Amino acid sequence: MKPEHHIIISLVLSIIFYLFTKSVFGLISVFLVGIFIDLDHIIDFWIENKKIIFTIREFFDYFYKHEYTKAYIFFHSIEFIPIMFILGNIFLGKIITYGILFGFTTHILLDYTGNGSKPLTYFLTYRIYKKFDVSCFCRCKECQK
Repeated sequence: MKPEHHIIISLVLSIIFYLFTKSVFGLISVFLVGIFIDLDHIIDFWIENKKIIFTIREFFDYFYKHEYTKAYIFFHSIEFIPIMFILGNIFLGKIITYGILFGFTTHILLDYTGNGSKPLTYFLTYRIYKKFDVSCFCRCKECQK
């Protein structure tokens, strides 16, 4: 899913979360997690291209043209849900933790539906098992080269 879609949807979901909880921190956690989970794409770019400095255009072209053969997307890992739940409740409190989980879960669900992902795509253990080969978890024809 494109970043602008994540921004719009995260904004709407964070407002809905706020209406139910009346928590500004909850609103912020939903919004930030819903967007910034995608920072792992920068890590993917660094690993594949072996360079840290790049232009925004170069970055987006790389992904939109499906020039990658590996996709690590470390932050897009369902295994993190119980870890976030436990650590969040210990260190952050329930509202912020639920905001983080809500933002994370909706982001993953949107990616599942918007990216044509296979069922196990967002399990890190599966991606490791498949050596992060993008063709093993992406259904789009560009990834099946």
